Amino acid sequence: MKKLALFALLILFALFGFYVFNQYYKIIPRTIEEGSKSFSIAEFLSEPVCYFEVLKSDVRTGDGYLEDITFIELTYVDIDNVTGPYYYIPAQKDKKVGTISSYSIERVYPDQESYLIKAFYEYYAEGDEHIEEQFFMLINDEIRIAYGEMKLDDDGKTYIYAEPELISWTDAYPRSDCKTARNHDSLIGNL
Repeated sequence: MKKLALFALLILFALFGFYVFNQYYKIIPRTIEEGSKSFSIAEFLSEPVCYFEVLKSDVRTGDGYLEDITFIELTYVDIDNVTGPYYYIPAQKDKKVGTISSYSIERVYPDQESYLIKAFYEYYAEGDEHIEEQFFMLINDEIRIAYGEMKLDDDGKTYIYAEPELISWTDAYPRSDCKTARNHDSLIGNL
């Protein structure tokens, strides 16, 4: 009888341990709490916001190395309209100097500053004017730029993404102080 009681007690402890273990590791779904913070592109861009990156290229000169420059300045105009200069100035290649004008702005993640900006980029390169569709992903203090295969639109002068669902994104460019970025040697005279 003592052996049976001991055996029953061991089974009870095993079942209790199994129950406690399962309750401890049970996955409980949690909702994302946004708190009281609301996000809007108008507030985010209440003043111009700049993104600027300077990378040292592998092109050597007598004074050091040439730089690859990316500069974007975004200014809020109204609901789906963000505009600003976008300069891509690579070392020893033709630069792209122009302006973006958005046609759509979408929220990406509800719990943080995140926006997908769909725009047209009008720029000069190799002495000619070009227009192409350009997507930007803003997440907190960084921006990523979309790239992918382009095709000529029906208007015969604008290039658009051939398959927008297959685009890729650049590495993130950091947010920068606009005054500091505008005063960089490579941008003086271009802005």
